[in-house]
Amino acid sequence: MKSFIINPRQDEEIRNDIATDSSTVNGININDININDIEENIKDINTDKVKKKDENNSIEYYLFDVESYNNNKKNEENFLDLSSIRSSYLCDNKKKKAKKKKSSYLKKQLKIYKKKYKILPEHNIDQDTNYEESVKNENSKDYKIYELRDIKEDKDTNDYITSKTKDIYGMKKDVYVNVIKFIILISSIFSFGSFSTTITKYIIFVKKFNYTQIVTLFEFLIMYIILRIVIFFTKMKCSTNLTRKEYIKYIISISALLGLSVVTGNSAYSYLEIPIISVIKSSSLILIYFLSIRFGLKEFKLSLLCSILTILTGVIMSITSLKIDSLFGIFLLIISVISSSFKWVFTNVLLRSTSMKPHIILLHVYQVAMCIIIIPSLFIDLACMVKDYNNNILTMDKILTSLMLVGVGALTSIFLILAEFSLISYTSSVTLSIVFIGREALILLIGSIFFGEKINLSSSIGIAISMFGTILYGYASK
Repeated sequence: MKSFIINPRQDEEIRNDIATDSSTVNGININDININDIEENIKDINTDKVKKKDENNSIEYYLFDVESYNNNKKNEENFLDLSSIRSSYLCDNKKKKAKKKKSSYLKKQLKIYKKKYKILPEHNIDQDTNYEESVKNENSKDYKIYELRDIKEDKDTNDYITSKTKDIYGMKKDVYVNVIKFIILISSIFSFGSFSTTITKYIIFVKKFNYTQIVTLFEFLIMYIILRIVIFFTKMKCSTNLTRKEYIKYIISISALLGLSVVTGNSAYSYLEIPIISVIKSSSLILIYFLSIRFGLKEFKLSLLCSILTILTGVIMSITSLKIDSLFGIFLLIISVISSSFKWVFTNVLLRSTSMKPHIILLHVYQVAMCIIIIPSLFIDLACMVKDYNNNILTMDKILTSLMLVGVGALTSIFLILAEFSLISYTSSVTLSIVFIGREALILLIGSIFFGEKINLSSSIGIAISMFGTILYGYASK
């Protein structure tokens, strides 16, 4: 340790020097001393045999009061630590100042806690460790639990409640709340997802209401109204912080892709059965993976590639064994899968690049999507509806019933989307993949029961392989 040591010879020499200028030195205030005129008397005690290991190369600077020095009062009370003086000229002193500041902060915090808490066990603070580490490193005892007990001053006898018990109670309460939320979200995804698909299939396949653009437009309108109501009651801001270029790049692109995917997907129900639709839609994960690599959302992994190949094997095995009623329906479904994959990738990019909430994004997306769909809906589907109504093919009762079912389907769809967004924040991608697979299995069961769509053994194995690949994909994405 290097320290200021005042030797007898140095003492006498310095006193003589000061005596010559006693008229100017005596009475000098410590604030008037120039920090640049301070001399360092450093003695290296590395030569001492009794030196401790933790004191290597440490320098202590001291500033003495001149008047006390002249009076030969050189005790510790008359010495000031230079670490309390701010100076840009003492570089080594900055390290010591920071170290002392940290120690003073810990001691100050300990005093604050002592006023409110009973700390067991009490111990002095080391400068280099916090309180818990200092106690834990004690040789004589090994403490594993540190209790902070709240002191109640309103009673004569102190009534202590351990914070550990409070933490355990809080943790149990949080676990129960999260479990209830998780069960509600899972049930919502299963019920809303299967119900929405069943309603869409019933409207187009059973009711023969094949005006998919009108159906999509009315569905988006209901979703937009619901989102407006939710945002109004939650008092969210509807505006975005996107520039015009970003709005065109993301919002308008996502809206156009959403409209295209929903219209072509709904049209496919007129030509294909639910099993073939579910199998081909599951292949969208393959395209989403490669698009995510292209846009920098994911990195290439061999485990992800193996899961993608597993899904592809199951899809090919199912398609070759399932009954395909229309190649045009397959074409519409492929267009729906491609546009849906691009939509999800662009949405993910938007969520990562901005701080916008999903509700606000969906509000703007549905708003723009309605503006895009309304033109072809009026010129194509509405003209066909008027023509069929004049030819007595379409009745007013059928129109009102179908639109009412579309409204119910839109209601379930928007709550399904909100449940999916909420579930993403509560669980991992593996659990999410398993939930989606369970929903698809339930949809296949509904299709076979209510619509008489049969699945043979080979297609069942293919569907099972693609579902297993989806689980692998979710596990590899962690």
